[in-house]
Amino acid sequence: MKINPALLLIFALIFPFSNVVGQTQAKEKFSEFFATFSSDKEFQLERIQFPLVKIVLAVDPQPLGDFIEETVQVDRSDWKHNDFHYNSDGTYRVQIFDNFEAKLFEAEPRETDERVFAYLGIESGFQMYYYFRRIDGKWYLVKIKDWSIL
Repeated sequence: MKINPALLLIFALIFPFSNVVGQTQAKEKFSEFFATFSSDKEFQLERIQFPLVKIVLAVDPQPLGDFIEETVQVDRSDWKHNDFHYNSDGTYRVQIFDNFEAKLFEAEPRETDERVFAYLGIESGFQMYYYFRRIDGKWYLVKIKDWSIL
């Protein structure tokens, strides 16, 4: 039996990658990601989708003075490292949501590709939300919402 050299070459080139196609990339755990994201400045910069969308509350210039949302973009050069510290003085609490709607989960977070880390002020009007999305198995900060009324 004679083997076609061209067919043999194609087989040799394709076969080593055939197992890779069927494999799925391991999903990064949010808790492990967040520990590194909070403490490592370089890692934090790598895991933010710049320009970062930041939504802030502003006072509407109309006579009623209602609050409106304004969207600004934060560039990499304007980003300041955030260590996501927790202040135990009782002025705010920290909440992690497993969805972008910021609805509480039952007992344990569900295995979703969304997380919201929130600082929620206690009787202070302070509300800051950090939106994270898992993309190709890795977590990224994709949006900030500052709904603080200070």
